[in-house]
Amino acid sequence: SRTVSTILFIVAAGLLAATVALGWLYGTHRSPDGYVTGQAATLSSDGYAIASTDIDLAALPEWIPSNFLGSFRVEAESNGGTPLFVGVGPSGEVATYLADVEYTEVTKFGSSGRVSYIEHPGSATPQPPATLGLWTITTQGQGLQTLDWEPESGAWTLVIMNSDGASGVEITTSVGVNTPWILIGLVILALMTFFTAVGAVILSVVASRRPAPAEATEPTSTQPAPLSH
Repeated sequence: SRTVSTILFIVAAGLLAATVALGWLYGTHRSPDGYVTGQAATLSSDGYAIASTDIDLAALPEWIPSNFLGSFRVEAESNGGTPLFVGVGPSGEVATYLADVEYTEVTKFGSSGRVSYIEHPGSATPQPPATLGLWTITTQGQGLQTLDWEPESGAWTLVIMNSDGASGVEITTSVGVNTPWILIGLVILALMTFFTAVGAVILSVVASRRPAPAEATEPTSTQPAPLSH
């Protein structure tokens, strides 16, 4: 029907818009090594660390390959030139390390650079982070620090601190992702757009060729005329 074909045209237009938006994002925000990176944000904490909320991948089935999610990139640089430590570790062990330590937890990091966070009070002084063996992957030093991480099943926490463990962390940071599923998503969206548009055209043509229903006519009276006297 025309209503169904109209709906399909609208869906196709929405899919096309999503394909164009994703293609623009991939084409304009992609680094030479394939990372799509969001806008940088400035974060600061009066405490000893800036940590992500738990990155919970514990529900990831074991049959999914380890490279399913691709890799994530975190870039961070101290605004005051202080050497930085950037590390990812199991959430349980990180929570133990930061227990009773004042730090800032980032609960949302949008692609536009908008950040939501909560403050955790504490009175303990943590050990310098690099002295601990809990980290899965780390980088540290002066200037821009880049951490590329391939996530696995489990619960993980990203932590950024001054290398010496001192309080007062102020950084400029950005997050990127490199995954083949972006390209696969573009192909799927393009195919869905094509077939939806074709279906809408076919339905529209069929509806235009369907003969209009015949109009009902008033029945002709067959009663005999009255006899004259």
